Amino acid sequence: MITAFSYRKLISFLLLFILFNAYCHAQYPRLFTKLNGYISQSLENNFYTGLEAGVELFRWGHLSPEISYAYLAAQNEEINLTPEAPVLIDSRITQHLVGITAKLELRFDDGAVFAFPRYQFGKTQAAAFVDNLEENQNQLDAFRYEENAGFFSYGIGFEIYISDRFSLGGHLIYTDNNSGEALAQVPLESDFRKPPTMNLETLGFGFAVYYSPFERL
Repeated sequence: MITAFSYRKLISFLLLFILFNAYCHAQYPRLFTKLNGYISQSLENNFYTGLEAGVELFRWGHLSPEISYAYLAAQNEEINLTPEAPVLIDSRITQHLVGITAKLELRFDDGAVFAFPRYQFGKTQAAAFVDNLEENQNQLDAFRYEENAGFFSYGIGFEIYISDRFSLGGHLIYTDNNSGEALAQVPLESDFRKPPTMNLETLGFGFAVYYSPFERL
């Protein structure tokens, strides 16, 4: 189990690692933001999203490691027929994650292609909001459960240099994120059937923008 103290030690190590490599390597860190989408047939809209921001630490040979923060959100709705009345259960999974990516690149004059494994860890919150459909009220009953998360993802992609400092990219990704199972632990009242779990272990795609504030690409 990863404790809060372990998180602090790891983040401190990563910050020292950034400073060390910024000093030792000729190519400075680059900032990036990514928008990811994942396909899941277990969701009502068959889709969930993630927003990511971080820094590419350095570029050395074919290696371009990254660290990032990501926010993921998935949602589902279903109607349950309880003994008292039908209820609408709005179930949600949200995640706050730190990611470490070992990106391997083949670079060309105008861009690059790459492959990567990524490990992400952090917190998963599962929540269910219950609305009694036969009562005229705006207040929802909320039930929540929280647990630690940690999983790998793997991807391939490309990057195109737009200018001296900006580049755009895209990628395909497979994520081994099984955090949708946390919905089974949400402490709903006994009259309510627990919401179905979400299959977040799936394929996805994303778009990225890189910015180099220090030097030319």
